[in-house]
Amino acid sequence: MRSLFLYFLIASLLIDTACKKHSAAGNSGTAVDPPPVSKNIDTTQKFPRIATIYSKKTENLDSGKKAIARYHLYVSDMTWWGLGCGGDANCQGHSGMTTGQYLKFLNPAQIDLMYVHSVFYEGWSAPADGRGFIIGSTPYYFDLRWLLTYSGSVLSSPVDSTTDALPVSELSPFTVGDYVLLGGAGSQHSELVLLTSKSSAKGAGTLTVTRARMSQNGKFPAVSHNAGDYVRSVAYAWNQGFMAFNMTTGCPASNINPTLGNNQTYNQFMGAFWAAKIAHDPLYSNLDGIFLDNYVDVPSQLITNPSKVDYTNQNTATPSPDNNNAWSTGMADLAHQMRLSLPDKIIVANTGGSAANSGAWLNGGMIEGVDQNGKNSFVGDANGDPGSFYDSWISGGSSPQTFIYNASDAITSGADAARTDYRTMRFLLTLTMLNNGYFDYDEFLVSNASAGLNSGGHQTTWWYDEYDDVGKGTGYLGYAVSDPAQPVAGVFRRDFKNGIILCNTTGAPQTISLGTTYKKINGSQDHAINDGSEVTKITLQPRDGIILLSIF
Repeated sequence: MRSLFLYFLIASLLIDTACKKHSAAGNSGTAVDPPPVSKNIDTTQKFPRIATIYSKKTENLDSGKKAIARYHLYVSDMTWWGLGCGGDANCQGHSGMTTGQYLKFLNPAQIDLMYVHSVFYEGWSAPADGRGFIIGSTPYYFDLRWLLTYSGSVLSSPVDSTTDALPVSELSPFTVGDYVLLGGAGSQHSELVLLTSKSSAKGAGTLTVTRARMSQNGKFPAVSHNAGDYVRSVAYAWNQGFMAFNMTTGCPASNINPTLGNNQTYNQFMGAFWAAKIAHDPLYSNLDGIFLDNYVDVPSQLITNPSKVDYTNQNTATPSPDNNNAWSTGMADLAHQMRLSLPDKIIVANTGGSAANSGAWLNGGMIEGVDQNGKNSFVGDANGDPGSFYDSWISGGSSPQTFIYNASDAITSGADAARTDYRTMRFLLTLTMLNNGYFDYDEFLVSNASAGLNSGGHQTTWWYDEYDDVGKGTGYLGYAVSDPAQPVAGVFRRDFKNGIILCNTTGAPQTISLGTTYKKINGSQDHAINDGSEVTKITLQPRDGIILLSIF
């Protein structure tokens, strides 16, 4: 599953912005600092803004597609978006459409972003139906020299194209299961192999390999290599198959895709390919932008053994702080190249890193897995509060600022218990609505409190009374007309054209006078709270929120 979470805090992601944190205050019931004025309110979508991301359990059913189409924003993937709908049971009465075309038919206003794996390899295909790295009849390739590697060794003698035993001068840099790049610098031939065994732990010896991996339909076959050619394991995140590309200035330029441009680095290729794909491929021309997953400022947040990475493509580990600088500037250049190629599209990244580093080119980032207490360890401050990170992207991202706030309940009693935890959903929804992001509530943290990779991910399309005022239509609150204020310490209020929200971030019940009469949503999911009554004051439970409607 696509996730960015590890188990430690990275200090460099704690953004010092003018926006103050606005989430959970703990059990004391004391106030948190109110956000400042000037939230840079925009009018791209009315509120509440709701999103859903990634693959769904029911996506291949007509009902699943219709569930996805209800949201304001959706993140899809390349293969599924271009998939033909098939029979009428799949796209009710529209079997000639692709999935993406059907979603746009159902909801033309939906913001649809294409999932791209940032700098990580997720497979290559170029089928004739167009659902891959192909436009028309022209396939496009990843130059193997673009792979990011660790420092390694060299061949101690020449090898031909048939042997599976590679003599190297030093075995210690390699681990069984590594993908190993042969050559990849200067005039050396490039080939990717899979290491299956080695003759000893260290010293000179032999690597036994499977030849010609990532050959891209024979574009990079097994070839002969000279003595002295580089032998380097590919840098990876989490597991050896999750290989990284070199997004830095040390990435070799390539002419492998001449119709896209000459002497392209990996970053330039990605921007040029997606610009051409959206412009010239009718299956993808209806996309609104790109979603760059696994996008961070610091290599240690993702890369295994980051101190051993060879950013300069010279078979030498890049020392600190040059390694961190190479990564962060390279990530920013990836965003820059995407923006140059797609000037009018929305580009969002998970997490996006810091707005200070990439906000000039990205419209926003994403927080993945804010828990029932409003906490997230990956981008949160010392208390786990992600509010400053969120606010920094709304104030520092490119217009229109587009931020995804993914929330979940780290409950252990199953997904249905999380789905029906209406108080947690209301709290996190209203917490999100203190700024201008898109709210996504799903099962990501269920039995997964540390926000690591799990077998679930984001496969649900849960829907709540608060999303559309019990079927009256999304965006029913209209646009925001104020910044958040604190009528009671630790309780935040924000006003919209057609109502207000209240969010109690404290650990104690709080009673708030409203100043005039508002009406509760008349809901069915938690009717004890959303009972349709008219109120002039309200008591909110700890870490709870509510939407109240204006009476006209």
